[in-house]
Amino acid sequence: MEATRPLDGVRFLIIEDEIMQAMLLTEMLTEMGGIVSETAHGYEQASKAVYNETYDCALLDINLGGTLTFPIADALKKRGVPFLFCTAFTAGVDAYPYASDILQIEKPVRFEELRDAVLAALDLEEVHY
Repeated sequence: MEATRPLDGVRFLIIEDEIMQAMLLTEMLTEMGGIVSETAHGYEQASKAVYNETYDCALLDINLGGTLTFPIADALKKRGVPFLFCTAFTAGVDAYPYASDILQIEKPVRFEELRDAVLAALDLEEVHY
């Protein structure tokens, strides 16, 4: 039986300063059919990556080497790119002005949690938490 690939063709931007975490997220998204178009590991790189190409969705760590990524979140929001926060710094999410509108998943990320959050962010499936 072939596994379902609910994210076939969906292009992702991953903004994550921990390289192993970025690799794990890439692996999970790819397993679901997603395409990781770009990965940014630092704040400046992430700021540029937002404008490098068109993404269908982004995964955004809140804290990149001590710098909060809320301006990057604002740029994604302005471009109309759905995103979710993927962070160990969950208390920091509340400091984002639009926090109530943004899905978040906590590190360490579980496959099912990532799948459900991304599908919800993309409005591909009704997900109840």
